[in-house]
Order: sequence, then structure tokens, then C-alpha cells
Amino acid sequence: MSELLKIPFSENFIESLSDYVCENHDSTDFSSICVVFPGIRPSHFFLESLKKKIPGAFIPPARFSIDGWMQYLFATLRDERIPKGDFDLIYLMYRAIVESSPDEKSPLMKLTGSFNNYIHWGRKILSAMEEFEIQSRKEINTDELTDYDELFLAWARDFWKHFGLIRDKFYYFLKENNLTYRGEIYRFTSENIEKISELIPFEKIIFAGFYALNKSEERMMRYLFTQGKADIIIQSEAVKGIVPKTSPFYFHKKWEQDWGVSFKETNKKATEKPHLEIHQCFDTHSEMLTAEEILSTFNKKDKNTAIVLPDSASLIPLISEIIRTNKNDFNITMGYPLKRTSLFNLLKYIFSLQRTKKKDKDKTLYYIKDYLNLIQHPWIKTIKTPEDKEPFSVLINRLEKTLVSANREKARNFFSPEEIFKLISKENFKKHFEDKESLSVMINLLQKIHSLSIEAFNDIDSLKSGSEKLHDFISFIYENSNIRRYPLNNQFIGTVFEKLEELKKSLFSNVKFADNLDIITLLESYLLTLRIPFIGEPLKGIQIMGMLESRNLNFEQIILLDVNENIMPTLYKFDPLLPHGLRKLIGLPGYEENESIYAHNFYRLISGGKKVHLIYKEGKLRDVDKNIKSRFIEKILWDKEKNKENQIIDNRIFKPRVEIPEEKEIRKSEKVLEKLKNLEYSPTKIDTYIKCPLQFYYRYVLELEEYMDIEEEIERSTIGKFIHDFLKDYYTPFTGKKIQIDISGFSRKLKEKLEREFSEGGGQILLREIIGRTLMRFIEYENMRSLDADIFIRNLEEPVSGVFEAAEPEEGTDKKFKVKGRIDRVEETGGILHVIDYKTGTVIKPAKKQNSEIDLSRNIIKKKIKSLQLPIYVYLYSKNKNLPIDKIQAEIFNIRKPREKNILPVENMELFLEALTFILNEIVNPDVSFSPDAGDYCEFCPYNLMCSEG
Repeated sequence: MSELLKIPFSENFIESLSDYVCENHDSTDFSSICVVFPGIRPSHFFLESLKKKIPGAFIPPARFSIDGWMQYLFATLRDERIPKGDFDLIYLMYRAIVESSPDEKSPLMKLTGSFNNYIHWGRKILSAMEEFEIQSRKEINTDELTDYDELFLAWARDFWKHFGLIRDKFYYFLKENNLTYRGEIYRFTSENIEKISELIPFEKIIFAGFYALNKSEERMMRYLFTQGKADIIIQSEAVKGIVPKTSPFYFHKKWEQDWGVSFKETNKKATEKPHLEIHQCFDTHSEMLTAEEILSTFNKKDKNTAIVLPDSASLIPLISEIIRTNKNDFNITMGYPLKRTSLFNLLKYIFSLQRTKKKDKDKTLYYIKDYLNLIQHPWIKTIKTPEDKEPFSVLINRLEKTLVSANREKARNFFSPEEIFKLISKENFKKHFEDKESLSVMINLLQKIHSLSIEAFNDIDSLKSGSEKLHDFISFIYENSNIRRYPLNNQFIGTVFEKLEELKKSLFSNVKFADNLDIITLLESYLLTLRIPFIGEPLKGIQIMGMLESRNLNFEQIILLDVNENIMPTLYKFDPLLPHGLRKLIGLPGYEENESIYAHNFYRLISGGKKVHLIYKEGKLRDVDKNIKSRFIEKILWDKEKNKENQIIDNRIFKPRVEIPEEKEIRKSEKVLEKLKNLEYSPTKIDTYIKCPLQFYYRYVLELEEYMDIEEEIERSTIGKFIHDFLKDYYTPFTGKKIQIDISGFSRKLKEKLEREFSEGGGQILLREIIGRTLMRFIEYENMRSLDADIFIRNLEEPVSGVFEAAEPEEGTDKKFKVKGRIDRVEETGGILHVIDYKTGTVIKPAKKQNSEIDLSRNIIKKKIKSLQLPIYVYLYSKNKNLPIDKIQAEIFNIRKPREKNILPVENMELFLEALTFILNEIVNPDVSFSPDAGDYCEFCPYNLMCSEG
């Protein structure tokens, strides 16, 4: 037979193939026939097609993927086994390189200085050797490398120069362990096909649906074809003239020329062109919404439907959007990268904790950001507690607040587990839990998590022990949480368990490491490359599949997503081991051939459908590269234009239903009014209301706490708290006495406290420097003041409180409000008392000139008076000490700028107290709602998402 059977793109390939088998075989026993496909998936559809065409029982043909077929042929002469994963192969390649390089100082030996350094490139090296062997290249002439030296990494050049030695040593290690791999299987099988063919038990082999063949496949198939043992059936179209390398028919044309064969086309059935629609979207979410809308228009009775994803990153968004809202059965058949899963994120936090930990004497300290990432992971927070106990997330949320508070107070980023549990044991932590038994249960759970996720990895010394610890941790989470309710999680975990088992049994598993971080790096590198294989029921429901999984299959209703450049087709990426020029020189396929394969799969798929929808993204989003429609879509549009056909692109613009809220106002209920009347008012609360009534409502009426995150940089709050505490400690011995500044003593005490409080490196070094300089500048000015006049300290951190009687003009009565505050310092100079407030940040103070005859309103107070903090302090101190208000001065000490004068104009105290009266009366006025007050600060308001002004 010198003809290859050709089935047009428009016909159903599987149906045509089953017709061919039935027409050329009289018996219902097909056991003498074997059918080989590029992948295993089409064999399921092929068998189903035979069932529909053959009445009664029959013995089906043997069915193989091409990989399975090559392994089957290899096994007729050889008995080596293929390792389950590629880790053993990567390790043996590592040994081969180490023992084959004569120069210990060569770049290649530097790469393999440790297995840790090598692991990232090990898989790429193995892949390069595999491709080299499959394409049956004997060896690279080292002279051929010189033209490409500037394209090679130094170690890559070394690898190819020693390739022969490395390959021989690699095969030696494979044989020593009775192992083989895909590259050797293909090369050996193709080189020995004459001998192997005599051992093949099938009378007829059918190679079905192949397009681009590697050299090993071509040699094997061509020999069996010329010997009359094999038929070849392809799916293609007739083309004339010169066919470029990027054509979807290039490789079939090459077969025709190289093999000297012709194509016999099946009786072409009259078929309509597919109804094609093209949709332009602006992001992934709009793609999914478009796909969902298209799916709703499809014929529900027609089960021959596929959603094809060239980019696996779209799988989870698709599942979230479509399966959630659609009642049809779905089947997923494609690979998904583990690195995109919640499971990998969880494991990554464990690895990060080990990588960033540090020793402090006899304690191990962990980076608090990584620790919080770990315990706040959804899989951890949802660990189950007994039904009658509080959920575990309650403890996690409280622990987060406690650690953030500790981080901000001390500017510490590292804590030991002992310190964490010490914080939990304190009363101010326990007081948040009414059920102490629940708290005990949750603490025990947290200790278990610590043991499995932190402490367990401190002592790992081999790949086996590291894999076992990961397995133990994941098992605990799986058994004690509800993650199994999400079906994909079962697939994620099952795959990781399988791979960890492979690592535990690998040749490398018991090799000892001095540093556990080497094992952490190995585990993370290995898991980073894993893909989750979704293998469902291929004959049931709507098919969700990758582009490769769609090979040889036809669907009547097709949604093809992500038809963009760099996805369809993928762009060429620089390969430091096999640069494009070198690939061409030694006869390996390059990016042009790769584009041809993409084009063949694309046009074959869409040509066989009835309703085809192509969806692509257009435009630039944030920092990502600009999305551009695929060249395949451009060609479709160009061909339509040449044929004077009109192809409309559906530009998807989703208009979400957005209700623009009117300015938000919260009316005061009786319950709220009661709370406001009994509230104890501080200067901070009063100033918050002046700035924005709605913010006051959220913070002090609803008591919504501001979310606080870990400080990555130095915060003003940390600096301010330290300075306040230190100045109180320093001035306390002078209470009731004249201050006498000892600058050297001040400096010594400051240095000691800074080193004690901020002992970590990194940002704390800068923090010590900032605080030190700020306070030394301040004390030098204080010393100058004390030399000019006698200064007596009367009070430090003085708590003041009292009842403020706010006159209500309309009612002719006074309302009484509880008011409190804490004065940083009260000093006496020249017989005058000074109420002092320290500021380390922005200074907000009343204007010096005030108009006492203005009509008061909150906006006027906000603009002119700005803050009532100092007036409140003066009022309360005068009441508490029974002193006339006019005998008290008030000022702000700007610690950063000590020479700055920030004195309260006491002559306006009457106006300030009127303003306080106005504000307090307005707060409890039922006719005045809490409304937002827009300003520059809205951007930084913790409640801006709840407010129309935000």
C-alpha cells in the first residue's frame, strides 16, 4: 500500500476511523488489529463508536497511545522499567554529569556543586537529552557549537562538549538500576524496529490521527508501513504548491514528499461550514461570563459539546463561574499546575517559615508575616472543632490581632513558638473567650499544627523524611477540615500524595543533608513543576479539555477560550541548552514547526464543529503585557475579507448593575442615642467626629476596629509609643522637682533601651537610629530650656476625667457628658502651669486668631479650630485640680521639631468650650444624622469601602 488514507477536517475523525475498521474486517473479533493514537483519550471515543456500529458482543482492537505503543515494542526485547516520576532520572543525570566532567572548576561542575543548585536545571537537561535521543541524533560536533557560543550559558556549552561522556555514564547508571526512560525507549525501538516487527502479534496496525512525527516515530511507522503491516489514517486537507513551515498541513505535505506516497481521501460527505462567532473580551472574568452566556444558548439535548482551554490557568475561573451556575454534567480532562492551587500556597508558607527563620541563643525565631500567612490559610482556619465548641478561626483571628499588636509595639518581625503561646496564655488574651474549654481545645489544635508544620521540618535530614513530614501534615489537614467537600481538592491532594510516595521510594531518598533548607528547596522545586492530571469520564457530559486533549476528536458545539498570541500559538522562548539556530543546524524542530502543530490542531478542531465560538482578550490590564488576538483569528478575518464575507466580532462590554448610593447618612435610633449619652468622650473621639461624623459612628458607635496588618516598614505609631514611654520613665524621678538634664546619662539610658527593645537587625537598626537622633535633638533643646528657667515636673501621663455640662440653648437645660483624657506632661515654669502634649507626627492645633462672634457649626470648627484636644485637657485639669482655667497654659511639644512653638491661645478658651458644647450637643441630637465628610484623608480611612465618599 503506497497510499495514506486522508479524512477531511470537516468530517468526524473517530466515526470515519470506526467505519474503516468495520468495513475492512468481516469478523466481530478485532483482536488481530491494533490502533495507535497520538494520545490515549481518542481510544475511548473510538471504542464507543464501535459499540454503536456493531450489534451484539465483539472483541475490540487493542488500543495504544504512541507512548504506550513504543513501550510495548521496547518490552519485546528489553525488560527495564520506567520510574514512576522523573526524580530518579534527574538524580542519575546529576551523578552522570559529576562523574563525567574532568575539570572540577568548569561552569558545569559549578552548576552541580550541590544537588540543590542543579535541581532547577536538571529537568531541562533531562528534557534536552530526551529530545536529542528521540530525534535520533548521534552526537553534536563540538565545532558546530562555536557559532552559537554567545547564545549559550557557560555550563550549557560544557554540557554539550561532554555530551557523549555524560550520555554513556547516564545509560550506565540506568542499566545499573534496571531503569530506562522515554528517550532511550524511542531511540532503541526505532533503531531495532526490523527485529521487533517480527515479534509484533498483530496482523494489522493502524496509526490514526498523527501529524508531526519525531524521527523515532517516523522510522518505526515508515518501516511497518512499507512492510505492509500498518495502515496510516490522517486528518488533513488537500493543498497545492509550496507549503510554508507554519502551515497546518506542512508535516502531511512533508510525508507525501519524503515517503513518496499519495493520500487517498475518503468519500467526502457534504457538510455545512461551521457557524463561527468571534468574541472579544477585556479580561479572564469577562471571558468566563461570555462562555457561560454562550453555553446557555447551546442545544441542551446535544451532548457533543466541548469547552477547550489552551491555557490551563483558566480552568479554576471557568469551574467557579460555569459549573456553579450550570446543571449539566461536566467532565474535566487536562493538566493543571499545582503551583496555582491553595494546597501549594499552604506548603509554600511552610517552606518560607523554614527559609526565613533565625536562631537567637537557644530559641528559633520565625518571621511573623510567614507565620500569619500559614495560620490564616483557609485550610488551617477551617479545621474542625467539636460541634459544641467555638470555631478554630476565632482563635486564629484573635491571635492575628495579638501578634500584629506585639509587632507594632516592639517593631518586632520575629517570634518564637514559645513567645506565641506565652501571649495566648495571658489574661488579656483569654478574656475574649467566654468558653474556656473551647479555648483549651483550640490551643491544643494550634500546638498540633505547630508540631506538624513548623517543628517537624526543623529536623529533616533526607528527602524521605521531608516527604514523610509533608504527608503527615497534609493528612492531618485533610482529616480534620472540610476541604474534601471541594472535589478538586481531592485531586490536588491525591496527586501530591502519589508524588511524595515516589520521592520516598526514589534512589535519592535516603541521601543525608547537613542543612534542612537543602531538602526544603528540593521539595519546593519538585512540587513547583507538578501538574494535576484531571482524568474524568470522557464520554459523559460537556467536555472541558486542553488543546492537546482535543486531538482527533470532533464536537458539534465548541467554545475555545484564550485565542490570543503567546497562547495560540505560544511564543518562542529562549532555550539556553538548545538555541533556535542550533536546533535548526542539528535537525531539531523549531518555533516554526511548533506553530504548524498549533495551527493544525486549531483548524482541525474548529472545522469539524457546527457551532464554534472563539473567545480572546484584547487590551492591557495593569502591569501585564498587552493581550492581542491570535494570528489564527487574524487569518480567519483576512480570508473572510478576501472572500467578501462579513465576520462581525462581538465586543463584549459587560455593564454591571451598579447602584450609585446617595450620600450615606445614618439616622440615630433610640438605642444609638442611649449609647451616645452614656459614652465616655475622649479628645480623640471628639476630634474624629469633627473630622467625619460617619467615621465616628463606625469606630465608636458600631465599634468596628480598624484592620491592622504586620508592619513591614517603620510606623509612626511604633516610634511614638517608644518616645512617650521613654520620656515618662526619664522624667519620673523629677516629679515634684526641678528637672536637671544630664545629656550623657540620657544618651546612655536611651541607647540601652533601644538595644533592649529593638534587638533585631534589618529595619530595627534604622529604627534605633531614627529614634535616637530624634530624642537627642529634643533633650538638647530641653537642656537649653532648663538653663534659661527653672522647670518643675508636676505630673506625667496624668489621667484626667470629669463631667462636662453642655448648655442646650433651645431647651434651657444642661446636658452632662463624661469626658476623659491622659495628659503627657504638666510642668510649672515661672509660676505658670503648662499642660503639654507630645507629638511625633503631624501637629494639628487651633489657629492663633479666632473670631469669637462666628456662628458655630461643625464645618467652621473643623476649619478654624481643627482640634479640641488641648482645650479639653485644660478644662479637665482645671476641674481635677480645682484651678482657674486662665492660670493654665497648653502647648504641643513637637518632638521632631522641638523649637517649634505650638501654644494654645488661652484667651480663646471660652470659644473652644463653646465649640465643645456645640459638638457634644450635635452628637446626641436625633435630628442630625451621621454623614460622611469628604477630604484628603478619605483615601486612608479604614471605612472608606463602606462609605459613598470612599
